[in-house]
Amino acid sequence: MIIFYLFAVFGFTYWGGRCFIYARQIRYLSDHAVSQGVPKAAPKVSILVPFCDEEGSIVKAAKKLALLEYPNLEILYLNDRSTDGGGEALETYLASKSKKLETSYKEHCFHIKELPNGWLGKLHAIDFGLKQAQGKWVLLMDADVMLEPSVLQKAVDHCESDNLDHLALIAEFGSPGFWTTSLQAAFFSLVPLAFLPAQVRSPKSNVYAGVGAFQLIRRSFLQKVGGMKWLALEVIDDIGLGKLVKANHGKSELMSGRGLAKLHWYGSIPEMIRGTEKNLFAAMRYSLWRMILQVTFSLGLAFYFVWSLYTCPPSLLVFGLGMLSLLFFFIGLHRYYRVWNFNAFHALTIFFMVPILFWMLVRNSVLAWRKGGISWRGTFYSIDTLIENQRVFLGTDFVFGYPKAAVTDKESPEVRPLS
Repeated sequence: MIIFYLFAVFGFTYWGGRCFIYARQIRYLSDHAVSQGVPKAAPKVSILVPFCDEEGSIVKAAKKLALLEYPNLEILYLNDRSTDGGGEALETYLASKSKKLETSYKEHCFHIKELPNGWLGKLHAIDFGLKQAQGKWVLLMDADVMLEPSVLQKAVDHCESDNLDHLALIAEFGSPGFWTTSLQAAFFSLVPLAFLPAQVRSPKSNVYAGVGAFQLIRRSFLQKVGGMKWLALEVIDDIGLGKLVKANHGKSELMSGRGLAKLHWYGSIPEMIRGTEKNLFAAMRYSLWRMILQVTFSLGLAFYFVWSLYTCPPSLLVFGLGMLSLLFFFIGLHRYYRVWNFNAFHALTIFFMVPILFWMLVRNSVLAWRKGGISWRGTFYSIDTLIENQRVFLGTDFVFGYPKAAVTDKESPEVRPLS
């Protein structure tokens, strides 16, 4: 019993320490001072906004993008087979706006009607948009992300001055409700255990990162590596883009966008559970046994730690070490949560939220395993297809590395639409 207790003490100390280091290493884009403002000859940026059945947010996103303070811009909205009225609502808004005022940038809405075999819908839409884009830089973002007017100005200037190929920006989270936000905070509390921001910046490191909310990348770099084809069937596509950059010797950075970008991820806990059905099993590399071992080990360790506290450890010194490790963990977690705009009260709920996360992992993994695959945007993808085309292996990639120049022209296997 004492061995498990001490191991748990070490685990909480290590977790808290990683949170401290992460919070210390992360750089904030809001701190970047644009050098002498952005000139009229600023490099052109193409914003790609793929969306599907987002009638409630796409026009709101377009109105917010209209406020961006950047002189050389085009915005491409990519309607990926929406079945609601989002595409029509956006077209109506863009048409009415063009009649009322003349903007300094171009806006286009493309309606994608069909999904070719061997693609995830969102990635196909992005790849389609890349072929239309004219900018030196391409910004990939989700329709539910709200950007402050100065964010693009700061991001482009930072990338140009630091000679980056790829910038991933962590958006701060909106407030759908205390318990939903607490669950989302617990979900991201595991990130420091996987990697640190300085590792992403280092060209010598195998560590990569990506954020679906905001990814700025050189268009010439994406063209050189074949666009999104290598990631065509990668479910964790945002992190996969980070790997694509690092695998092809690009320079990447992960920064905090607190105060500049806001994301409303999921509005409720049931919505979050359903929304992560395609992601969580992918993190286990589509292995039911890997999921079972992960859950059993983590929950077993936590149980023995709590049980040993309840039954009283053999000495006051050992008990004190446990309390200090927990205090250190909560302080580190709170500092890390500030990166995402979570607060101390969210940190205090983590022991209630983590079991829910594990239940989500078990539920979604078993659901995918029973179905033999995942369904996303009206298309079914078999587990065998996803395994064959998986690109992101967070643990083994970071520890053992991966082949450089990782682009492949191998054709993706067939997928079938849902009936």
